[in-house]
Amino acid sequence: MQRNQLRRAFTLVELLVVIAIIGVLVALLLPAVQAAREAARRSSCSNNLRQLALALHNHHDVANVLPPGGTYYGNCCTPPTYTNWAIEILPYMEQTALYQQYRQNETNVSTNNNLVGRQRVKTHECPSDTLKGKLEAPASGPLASGQQWMHGSY
Repeated sequence: MQRNQLRRAFTLVELLVVIAIIGVLVALLLPAVQAAREAARRSSCSNNLRQLALALHNHHDVANVLPPGGTYYGNCCTPPTYTNWAIEILPYMEQTALYQQYRQNETNVSTNNNLVGRQRVKTHECPSDTLKGKLEAPASGPLASGQQWMHGSY
C-alpha cells in the first residue's frame, strides 16, 4: 500500500513524451493556420476589388462618366496633373472627409494635395502586398522633390 501512496507525480520521461507530442501537433497545425490566414487575405483582396468596382459604378451613376485616369489643363499629357480616379472615387468608398481635403484647383504636387496622397486608404491595398502602408515616389507624372504617395496595390 505504501508504494501506491508514494507515486503521485509524473516521471521525467512521461513529461518529455507529452511535450514531444504537443510539439508535433503544433508543427502539423502551423501550415494549416498559415494557409487559412492567406485565404483570408485573398478574400479581403477580392473584397477590396469589389469595393473599388462599386465605387467606380457609383461615380458613373452620379456623373455619367467614369473618373479620369489623370486630369491636365492645357496641353495633353504635360504636367501639372490634377485629380485622378483614386481621388475621385473616395466619396463613394466612405472616404468623403479625405476627398474634401483634396483641393481640385491645385496640382497633385501641391503641399495640401500631397498630404491627401500620403493618407492610407486600406481599400486601396491588398493585405498580402509587402509594400502596404509604405510611402513611395510616383511612378509617373511630375517628380517633385520630396513628393511621395501612399502605396496602392490596384
